[in-house]
Amino acid sequence: MMNDKVRVTKMNVIGITFARFKVLSLVKRDIYYIANVEILNDDLPKDFETTPSKKKIFDKLKQELKSYFDCTQQQSEATSRKQRLDLEKSINKVVYSTISQIDLPISDKLAFMQINDPEVRIITLTGYLTTKTENLKGIS
Repeated sequence: MMNDKVRVTKMNVIGITFARFKVLSLVKRDIYYIANVEILNDDLPKDFETTPSKKKIFDKLKQELKSYFDCTQQQSEATSRKQRLDLEKSINKVVYSTISQIDLPISDKLAFMQINDPEVRIITLTGYLTTKTENLKGIS
């Protein structure tokens, strides 16, 4: 789109990923870019889910997420989401789906995804949910 003063462009990004990745380089080809990426290792340490202190961190995230659902969803939807959350065993799935679904600017979502230490990512996300939920409870 063109006008006298400003040229507005847009970029469509097409990609399929099942992992976090780091863009190493971009190459411009005609009308599109090709990215060379490095897949980031998101495997949790083997003892993460069995160590009581680590399990407590994950359980705290789930509890804060349930409180967030109570503040942001109608009761029937919140109940349904909390039940599904109780059944979910994959820590990464809970973390990534939470980051994608919560009301958060894209820059903040990206910042969460850039945290490489899974424990730090969970603790940071839990802290965000705690603050967000407290703010929402204060409004209602």
